[in-house]
Amino acid sequence: DDRAETIDEALALFLSEAKHTLPPRIIHAYRYYLKRDFLRLGKINALCMDSEIEDISCGGYGHPVFIYHRRFKSMRTNITYSREELDSAVVLYAERGGVQISLGHCMADAALPDGSRLQLTYGDAVSANGSTFSLRRFKKYPLTPVQLINFNTFSIDEMAYLWYAVETGHSVLIIGETASGKTTTLNALAQFIPPAAKIVSIEDTREIMLYHENGIPNQIPASEGEEVSMFDLLRAAMRQRPEYLLVGEVRGTETLIMFQAMNTGHVTFSTFHAGDIDSAVHRLLNEPLNVPLTLLESLDIVIAQKTITNSFGYPERRCSEITEIVGMSDMGAPHSNQVFSGGVLRNPPAVFSRDTGDWNAEISRRRKALEKMLDCPDYASFSAALKEFYG
Repeated sequence: DDRAETIDEALALFLSEAKHTLPPRIIHAYRYYLKRDFLRLGKINALCMDSEIEDISCGGYGHPVFIYHRRFKSMRTNITYSREELDSAVVLYAERGGVQISLGHCMADAALPDGSRLQLTYGDAVSANGSTFSLRRFKKYPLTPVQLINFNTFSIDEMAYLWYAVETGHSVLIIGETASGKTTTLNALAQFIPPAAKIVSIEDTREIMLYHENGIPNQIPASEGEEVSMFDLLRAAMRQRPEYLLVGEVRGTETLIMFQAMNTGHVTFSTFHAGDIDSAVHRLLNEPLNVPLTLLESLDIVIAQKTITNSFGYPERRCSEITEIVGMSDMGAPHSNQVFSGGVLRNPPAVFSRDTGDWNAEISRRRKALEKMLDCPDYASFSAALKEFYG
């Protein structure tokens, strides 16, 4: 860009006026470090170039930088910051995110131009270790349903079932512990939404990736000013008449509004922190969320995810079960139908019984389509194959 060209020109002018003849590798090193420190993120720039790194954080002066790798999980690096370096880095990151941080305002959240999210503290007023930062990074394009099949997160039968469920307008809640792949699955399923459908997404941290022409992304502002909550965004979304409502992880008063949206016919996808379906239902029905049973019944499908360790010792994300909410039992509790467990069909689907058409044939047709798409390596090729399916 123009700023990089300015650095190149300034360096060339300096070397010309200084009348120094330096080896090309030294000039290249100067150019790299100038751009690294003035245009990018300094010491962690090399880490930011690895698309497999999800999180980069430093816990204080002299503490090593840690990363969270998509495959290898938490890892220690050999990067450290002195007091002066870390204070300067935190101020720089805040400026790149369009916010200010200082001893008088020692905490800040910010978003970088590439969509990465920053959480910053300055000095030792908040953390005894001194200034800290945590940088959460996101892929430019979401993983596709086919990639999740190839990663063994879902079986092809599960994905064909979910494809038809999304297309026919069934609400889905994805549950799991931290880093179990809930939002990854949400982004993948959103790719099955019909191309012309009106979609509104709501979240506090930008993670939902909308590439539909009729998609409206909303998020809580990171900058200072008028406070806007998830609750406020959900209420506003209800007035926009979305056909599909995508809600980032719910955890507070917005949960009730979301279920009210489901109950009024808005197809809703969201994520929720819970270890299994029983604990998810218990949390939803009790304090502090207190979702009424009559509203919980408007939820159609619950996907439970978890992280396992494979035979090579590496962690992998798995869909442990897919269960339908199909009414209330005589005891006043949700009546469920476990459709898949461990990737295997356990019981016939029940939510499609109220739909017209031969749902079994439609799911089979989508399964065959997914088999043909298994060689699609990325988002672009999958999107092209999906358009071909719809003709």
